Amino acid sequence: MDKVAMDHETLDRDMTRSEALTARVESKLEEKGHTDAVKTFRTALQDFMTEIVPLAETQTILETTIELTEDKSVRTEFAAFLDAPLDTPEQQATARAALCQISGIEFTMPWPKNHKVVVELLRKIPETAGKHWGPAGRENFRSFVRMFSSTAERSPAEETKRRKDLLEMAEPVSDLQEMLLKLWHAQDNPVW
Repeated sequence: MDKVAMDHETLDRDMTRSEALTARVESKLEEKGHTDAVKTFRTALQDFMTEIVPLAETQTILETTIELTEDKSVRTEFAAFLDAPLDTPEQQATARAALCQISGIEFTMPWPKNHKVVVELLRKIPETAGKHWGPAGRENFRSFVRMFSSTAERSPAEETKRRKDLLEMAEPVSDLQEMLLKLWHAQDNPVW
């Protein structure tokens, strides 16, 4: 098996595990009557991915939110991040890597001033794709998300092809195509 295929398998496995863990946390919060905490949990993870808030704040928010689940096994799943010291840059890097693995992502990335547009579109695009393809189209959804979230280094020609392929996949959903175009415009024209 080649490295790219292994990387896709690892990404799929991490995404599946992360989706299940996220669903479990959200379900536990809802069961306990903390429906408002579901949004807090989602926002904390999104803010972490885009480095909008300091790690210490993410740690505090997740600790508080996860406590509300009253499920020690959920706390255990996040322990590598929640219990990590954050005093040095090395400790912060270790903590960040731990939450990346828990979250099923490869790395985090700070965003420019127009990050809110980017963040909103990064949230909406997979959500819209998921609604379009639904449970019956899970493989199409995963293919789209895998290509959409791929962090592989590409030449400009390869990136152009990737974007064209994503637009073709999104063709049945004009809103999805429009969101992709807006995202790429914001990414290609960052405001620092």
